[in-house]
Amino acid sequence: MKSKILANLSLAFTIIASIYMSFMGASQGSVRAAEVGMRQEASEMIIERVGAFHPILIVFILFPVLGLIGIHQKKQRILWIAAVGMFLLSILTLLSFGLVFLPAAILLLSGAIFYRKEVKEGHA
Repeated sequence: MKSKILANLSLAFTIIASIYMSFMGASQGSVRAAEVGMRQEASEMIIERVGAFHPILIVFILFPVLGLIGIHQKKQRILWIAAVGMFLLSILTLLSFGLVFLPAAILLLSGAIFYRKEVKEGHA
């Protein structure tokens, strides 16, 4: 039961973080205007830069969905692949997207640990 709650929380957090990452202003640094000689801050949203929902965000959403599928089909291997995959992707993309998704990855890993306990105790 705890594993399903944690996996659902991971999915909810991932969706919220994806929406946040899509619409937040991503600072592009300062651009020097050649004509005037003054500095301007260029800021644009990820959605404006990419043109749509960024593909890496979809990958992050798929991991908790895959974990929930693993729980519902009672397949630990699918859940563990999703949990470890999301955690590793969060670590690999730590400086850009990963830091925002790290809490969701930890929630999914916790769900996998609790599911393993539930299976051993016969509650799953």
